[in-house]
Formats: sequence, structure tokens, C-alpha cells
Amino acid sequence: MWYIMWHFISWLSRKRVFLVWWLVALSVICAGAQITDSLDSELNDLMEQAAESVETEGLERTEWLEILESYRRQPLDLNRASANELASLVVLNDLQIRQLIRYRERLGPLISIYELQAVPGFDVETIRRIRPLVTVTSDYRDFHLSRHDLFAKGRHSLLARWKRAISLSKGYLPRSDSVGPVYRGSPDGFYVRYRYVYTNKMSFGLTAEKDAGEPFFSGPNRAGFDFYSGHFFVTGLHPVVQTVALGDYQLNLGQGLIYYSGFAPGKSALVTGIRRSAPVLRPFASVREFQFLRGAATTIRLRPGWTVTGFVSRRRNDASPVEPDTTDRATRPAVSGLIRSGLHRTESELRNKNRLRADLGGLSLHHTARLWEVGIQTVYERFSQPIRRRPKPYNRFLFAGDRLWNTSVDYAVNLPGVFLFGESAVDRAGTTAHVAGMLSALTPQADLAVLFRHFPKSYQTLHAAPFAESSGAVNETGLYLGLQLRPSRPWLIAVYQDIWRHPWLRFGATAPSDGAESLVRVRYKLRRNLEVYAQWRQEIKFADLRSVAVAVRPLGARILRRYRIHLAKRTARGVEWRTRAEWSFVRTPDGDRERGFLLYQDLIFKPWERALSLTARVAYFHTDSYASGIYAYENDLLHTFTIPVYYRVGVRTYINLRYRPVPAWTWEARLALTRLYDRDDFGSGNDRIEAPFRRDFAVQVRYLF
Repeated sequence: MWYIMWHFISWLSRKRVFLVWWLVALSVICAGAQITDSLDSELNDLMEQAAESVETEGLERTEWLEILESYRRQPLDLNRASANELASLVVLNDLQIRQLIRYRERLGPLISIYELQAVPGFDVETIRRIRPLVTVTSDYRDFHLSRHDLFAKGRHSLLARWKRAISLSKGYLPRSDSVGPVYRGSPDGFYVRYRYVYTNKMSFGLTAEKDAGEPFFSGPNRAGFDFYSGHFFVTGLHPVVQTVALGDYQLNLGQGLIYYSGFAPGKSALVTGIRRSAPVLRPFASVREFQFLRGAATTIRLRPGWTVTGFVSRRRNDASPVEPDTTDRATRPAVSGLIRSGLHRTESELRNKNRLRADLGGLSLHHTARLWEVGIQTVYERFSQPIRRRPKPYNRFLFAGDRLWNTSVDYAVNLPGVFLFGESAVDRAGTTAHVAGMLSALTPQADLAVLFRHFPKSYQTLHAAPFAESSGAVNETGLYLGLQLRPSRPWLIAVYQDIWRHPWLRFGATAPSDGAESLVRVRYKLRRNLEVYAQWRQEIKFADLRSVAVAVRPLGARILRRYRIHLAKRTARGVEWRTRAEWSFVRTPDGDRERGFLLYQDLIFKPWERALSLTARVAYFHTDSYASGIYAYENDLLHTFTIPVYYRVGVRTYINLRYRPVPAWTWEARLALTRLYDRDDFGSGNDRIEAPFRRDFAVQVRYLF
């Protein structure tokens, strides 16, 4: 089947009839009938918007999906749900959550879910999205659950995945010196996970993963997999000891100025999603091999409205060593920084594995009142070796040493129609950083988001993830404005403007620099049948002029503009077509101009009454270089998705097949093919393939019991 599809796509590209292909697709999606609602489709849309600012592959949505599936089996009681539990529904923003809590306090419990229409900020579309996940009928406290119900009414899941690139890259081939391939392991990737979940109250499980190229039951991985993770997590089951986390867990403090390890999206078409609102403690069940803690943590209720969270952790991190100073025998071994890739395929990557031990501990005291809340938290971290940065000008103010200490105060004030929040932090040297924001319901049809951040160049932290332009919380001052308008039920207009300044040098910019980013999206959505939106996005950043051969180069503006048209139409029961065209225009600091174009057609076939479902895509892309490449969300196997960059000239297609003969078993397969027409090879370095195409195959099985 894939062979026929491949040659059909190749014929289309040679004949250059993609315009005809697109017009045919548009004619198909212009007619059709209503189908039943699909929460999974809604979640896919939300994930794509939230992930627009995350330019990486292999992101997982495991935790969100498993929580939502648990709520499907045992809906969340809207009359007793806390702010954190409401936030776990994903589809509610902070304004809606605060308005619902305020409505309950003023008028008492909801009588029906349809009473949400009287809550400011809740429209029919939002109510439809959360309808399968919530109820208003329960009348008991969660910590009255019996031990039998806690362990018997949850869901066990066992998941196994295998994936492989069919065409071998340079790293797997023998070298000319006959010392074997660069990659120490096979091109197979394995992932195995067991997990038990009872809504968001209890979770425990084990995870094991081997990336492609890593040794498996050999060499340094004689224990089998390259990465193991385990956790035990309970919350909301006792009036005093509210949360207990053992093993691997996530820590989310305030607005992310000192530590935040959860999913932290940045700027996107969700223009009011500027606040970090994840619970302080969450279980860690991902295969992301960095930014998590390994140890124990607990949250204790001291008195009504007062809680304290204590946490400790000891784990090893990947780090690159620094060459010792041969003139000073007293110099301690040091590392240049943390490595976050999680890959251990080559000799150098294996040498860097688990090189740096980190011991971390801290406390978080939180007080919640009716209209306001405040928290104070402190984190202390000590490393087994000091971090010694390489002598580069832009590294001058980054953290260096073997001890790190940060303290912060975060706050929130809930006023009628206005929600204020923020955090102020201080490091060991006394440098302060600040985030302050506001969410406001200007009218029932308009929401406003404002956020100011100030991160001095000398503020030092390693695990910060606030809402910002650049990663971390350093060397940036900026102001963000977002506006969401709902002029009528089918229409939604989202606009944001962000401006910032970097007061110190950055990689690629040998002087202080400015930047600005804008987005406008106009969406028309006709109930469950049709969605059309047009989007414009512009980004202006300053970088060094490469054409000037001087030690300190002047800066020039890099301007990126993207235009997108997206159409989605459900034409039959369980059949949805999605068509997207996107253009990118880049002007480099030296004045060069580049262009990019992407056109794809998606088919999503998920009928409720059939065991077989599929998602498929055919895409054509033509860009001048990587700089004008275009990122696009791709459906993947269950609980995963990818956001690859489409660049150069070529065609990409994939098909995901899912077979669910009975509710307990789910079998899946994915085949992805990419063909380039402007070169005779694919990739670079050790991932270079001596052919202009790449083929990836994966299978996965999940068993629920």
C-alpha cells in the first residue's frame, strides 16, 4: 500500500499538479453532514495551538490524555473541584476557572451543567467540550473514597512501542577505519510503560525507553534500557496530608522564575494562556530525561487555607566536561553545562551520561483566601562538580559554580472581571527577577491579557520556565498584550503583540538587541461541521551581520512573516478533512530574502462504531533553506505527537492506523515517508542518509485492564 502511495505522490510532484490536488480537496470539503462531537479532535486542536511555540519533536501528551480518559469514566464534580482540578481539564483558562469558583461562592452549587451558561466567560462551545468530563451530581468528599475503590476503579495500562528508520544513516554504517559504527546501538527504538491512574488522585507506574542508536542489553546498558523511571503519586485523599510523591515527580513553583518542570507553552493563538497554573506537584511518567526530580515530596495542610510543600531530590544529569587546567593541580573537575538531549548513542554521549550529580531540596508555603492567594518558596541545589562556562562573551553572566539558591514570592488577586498574578524572585547574589500579569474580561465578548517580565542579565537560575521570548529567565525585559474577541458565536479573533529587549549579548548577537512579535488569527467555526481560519504572524529579531568581517559585528533585523489558511470540514460520520496552506517570508540581517511554502491535506477517519480508524497526510513543501522552514503539527501514535520542520523541496506523507477490536486492546502502526527533490542525500552528520528520502515505521500496542 505504501509503495503505491509513494509512487503516486512522486508522480504528482513531477507533474506539479498539487494545485489541482488542493482544488479537488477543497471541492470535497464544501459539502457534508453533521457528525457527533469528538473530544479527541478538540484536544488535538488545542494541543496544536499550545505547541506552536515549541519547536521540537516527540512531545508527549500522555498525562493530559490519561487524566481526561479517567474523567470520562468518573466525571469531575464541578461543585467541589478545586482550581487545580479544573485546570487539568485543559480547555478552561484561568478567567473561566476563577469565574466559576466565584459563581459557586456567591450563588451556591450548580443545579445542572447547563447552568454554566450563566457563568461569565462560558460559551456554548466551551460547555460542549467539557460536557463528557464533568458532572454536578456527586455529594461526597474525595477523601472519603474507600481503599477498595481507589485501587479497583482506576485504570491499569500497559503500553509497548517499537520504531525504526528503515533507511540506515551514516552513524549505523561501519567506518573506514574498521572500528565499527559511530552509534553503539541498533536503529531500533523501544518504549515500555505500565501505569495505574485513578482520575488525578492516584498514579503509579514504571517507564523504560531506549532511543535509536543506544545500546540495548550491552556495553554500558547491561541492565537493558537506557532510561528507567518510576513514580507513586496520590493527592486529595486526606484532609491533612494532601499530596505524596515518591520516585520521579514534577515540581512547578509560581510563574516559573525558580523551578518549573511541567509543560510550559509560550506564545500562540491561545492569546490569554499566559499564566503558569499547574499544581505544585505532579507525577512524572514521560521519557523526557531532564527537568524532573527523583526523590520524595509532600504537601501538608497546616490549617484552613494554609499548605506547605517540602521536596528533596537526588539524581544524575548529563553534562559535558571541561578540560582541566594543567597549570593548576588544585583545579577541581568541572562541567561546562547540562545536556538535555537525553541521547546516549556515541562514545562521547555515553561519557557525558550521568556525569553530574545534583542534590536539590526546598519548601513552598502557600496561603489561599477567598479573593487572593500568596506563596513563598525557596530552592537550594548543590552539584557534585562546579559548572564552569566556556569563555564566551554571551556566557559572562550565566550561572557558574557548584551551588544555586533561589527564593520567590508569587501572588494572585481575584477581583470582579480582573485577575492579577505575578512572581518576584531573588538569587543567591541578591539579583531579582519579576513577572506580573493581568487577565481581564472586558466584556462578555472580549478578554484581555497583559504580562510584563524583567529578567536582569545577572539573574542566575537553571530550571526557570516563565512566559517569555527566550528560554530560562535571564537577559530579557518585555511586555505582552493579548486580546480575544468573540463578536458572534461562530467568530473568534485572537491578537497579540509582544515587545522585548535583551540588555546583554546573546548567541549570534554581539550587542544588546530588541525584538517584537505579532499575531492575528480570525476564525469562523460553524458548530461541529466547519472551521476556517486565517492567520498572520510576524517576528522581528536582531542578529549579527555575517557580511561584515570585524570582531564586533553590527546588528541587523531578521524579519520573519508567516501567512496561513486552514480549513477543516467533517463530511460524513467520523470523516474529517483538513487542508492547510502556509507561506513564510524571511529577510536576513544581511538583506537576503528567502521564501517557503507548505501545502498539506489531512484525512481523519474515526467512526465510533468501527474498530478501525486512521489519520493520513500528504504534504508538499518548498523552502529556500532551514530558516524559511515551516513547522506543522502531525498526528502520531496514541499519546504522542510530533512537530517536524518542513524545509527544502519535497513531499512528506504519513499514515497512522489504529485497530481497537475490544475496549481493552488498541493496536497501532505508523508509516512516514519524506522525499527530497533538490538534493541526493537526506540529513547531515551521523544522521545523513545516502539517498534523498527517509522512511520511518512504528508499531504500538496498549492493553487496558
